Amino acid sequence: MSGAPGVAMVPDGAPSSAAANSAAAQLVVYGTPLAADPAELRDLAAAVDRGSAQVERGRALLRRALAILQETAVLDAGSAGPAIARCWEVLLSISAVISDADAIAAALRAAATDYERAEAEARAGFTRGLTVTAPPALGLPWDPIGMLRPLTMLGVAFAGALARGQLTPTDAQFGAALESWAGTLTGMLGVSWVGTERPDSSTVVLAGLLAPALTVGLTIGATARVHQVDPPGAVPTGSPATSTGPAPTGVAGAIGSLYGLYPRHGGPEAAIRIDRVVGPDGAVSWQVLVPGTQTELVPELALPEPAFGPPHPGWAVSMPAPGLVLRQPDNPINNRGNPFDWGTNLQAFAAMDTAVEDGVIQAMEQAGIPPDEPVLLVGHSQGAMTTMRLAEDPAFTERFEVRSVITVGGPVGHIDTPGDVAVLNIEHVDDLTSGLENTANPGQSGRTTVIRDLAASPDPADRTVTSVAQAHDIPAYVRTAQMIDASTDPAVRAWLAASQDVLGGPSDSAASRYYQIERE
Repeated sequence: MSGAPGVAMVPDGAPSSAAANSAAAQLVVYGTPLAADPAELRDLAAAVDRGSAQVERGRALLRRALAILQETAVLDAGSAGPAIARCWEVLLSISAVISDADAIAAALRAAATDYERAEAEARAGFTRGLTVTAPPALGLPWDPIGMLRPLTMLGVAFAGALARGQLTPTDAQFGAALESWAGTLTGMLGVSWVGTERPDSSTVVLAGLLAPALTVGLTIGATARVHQVDPPGAVPTGSPATSTGPAPTGVAGAIGSLYGLYPRHGGPEAAIRIDRVVGPDGAVSWQVLVPGTQTELVPELALPEPAFGPPHPGWAVSMPAPGLVLRQPDNPINNRGNPFDWGTNLQAFAAMDTAVEDGVIQAMEQAGIPPDEPVLLVGHSQGAMTTMRLAEDPAFTERFEVRSVITVGGPVGHIDTPGDVAVLNIEHVDDLTSGLENTANPGQSGRTTVIRDLAASPDPADRTVTSVAQAHDIPAYVRTAQMIDASTDPAVRAWLAASQDVLGGPSDSAASRYYQIERE
């Protein structure tokens, strides 16, 4: 809601050169600054053709009238002569109009072809990892060559990591290795790739097979109960409070707000945050912030239990470090009290309905978001999949005016979005999560992907990132978001321009509410 959200400005109105230069040196951007849809261009060409056909029918009628005038000119040469001359004048004009219309239609079709070619080239440049082909079949129930191939791919991935001076592979290398494992398993099951325009990877196909079975077998529900809770640090008064203050500014502010939604950082468990942002001119927009997985498969370090409220289910052990405990939830896969679990991960990845999606919709309705006020969806990890899936749901976008989406660290390459939603996918090369689908983010109109390699960064803060968890965590993504706010890349600036009504600015205020989601 500001002219240049989150950007350090200089007198000429452009981002500061130092920040812009740093962004240009570290960010890899895939996207187009033009919101051009090849299908729409072809529709326009067809419309021009229809108009040209109507004009052609008029020209045929005029030629018939001219022929009649010429045949009867001998009856009244004085008046027929000017009429004949006028008919020829109009015919020449109509012919020029038809010629121009045909040229416009041809140009529109050529532009559509050029955009499709550019998108294909961008997609080819963003192909993840190594090329994985199906292993040769030997006609055996258990193909030894097929079983050895995933091990080889995994070795190649870790060899590539060592070559970069890292202990873990890049997201692309890990995605390719995972694809090899999934390809072997789906091959053994006799499952072929599905899809037409964008065939699914073996990883997505395998998830599509496992998710329904686990959902039924473990009774993982897809409906939720939602209620408003107090903001972090608020003293309970009997009714949930609403926190007010300056609105988060720019992409960095929106992503930084996700940090306080994780229980290990003091946030309420299983909660999303909804901000009602008001600009100095009174314009209202909304930001919906959705965190990621909160029920880890292995014990994790976390903050102690709060002094108020019910204890977290599961177990916790105090650690020598002050203020930390080692905590494990009671059920990391199907946790009814906290559906931000691994069951939701699998369901969302496999394009199934989830309790978190249902909870987000209910929370937005409880917050009173009207259908005519623009909304920004922001998601991290599992939340990235959730927000992208909501943005591609026609029923959801008919109910809410989704203007833009920001995702960080999520496997979203296999999820499409409508052309009228501005999408920004942010990924780290060092973050394995964003490579799980082993599918390039599509080169769709209005969709921009920004990638940064933390291992190659000169920033001392990035040099301290030594684990996959740190590369996946919010602080590292906030530093990347600051570069995005300062970037002068045309695709990034186009996304910022399309999202200016929903990105908070320095003069905007926000009223924040927290909504807790439980699986029914």
